[in-house]
Amino acid sequence: FVLDTDLLTEISQKLEGKVELTQKEYKEAMKVMELYSGHLYMTSSQHFWIMQLAEWYRVSFANIVGRICKYLINQGEYELMIKIDYQAILREPFYEGLHYFYIQGLIKTQEYHKAIQYYDEINEAFYKELGTGLSPKFKELYELIEEENKSKILKISEVKKELNDNPDKQADRGGFYCTYDMFKHVYQLTSKVAKR
Repeated sequence: FVLDTDLLTEISQKLEGKVELTQKEYKEAMKVMELYSGHLYMTSSQHFWIMQLAEWYRVSFANIVGRICKYLINQGEYELMIKIDYQAILREPFYEGLHYFYIQGLIKTQEYHKAIQYYDEINEAFYKELGTGLSPKFKELYELIEEENKSKILKISEVKKELNDNPDKQADRGGFYCTYDMFKHVYQLTSKVAKR
């Protein structure tokens, strides 16, 4: 028999002590995404000894995914990193390091609003489930988001110029797709203007 637990152990031992992965090690590490489903099945008689083993697999999985994320950040593959990390988060929702990489990915792709929103949601979930918030390193990440976000704020004169640029463009006269929330917002604004 070839057991998934044995394969995961083997990969974990191969990558032990590796801070940065080579391309070959990255390909090897990616195998854990197929091997690890998020939990071990156990009966009530196995509960105590399986718990310790399950925790070892959980930590090994999260550490390997962390190395994968670092590798992809170094390669500039932010979108792929976010996708892989999110799959890992679905399996281990309360492993803090995975959320850290996810927020980092959102910052790298300049999704600052999403990053702040995600930070708030995760912090609340950790308080609700574990009785404690995220660690101080997330505070530093949050401050970085705020800093990056401030640098992207446009001046009112720039906004005005951007809105008035090329008002007669043919493409602007046609319809456009937007979400229901956006449509509702535009509708309410138009209604207010009409009433005035």
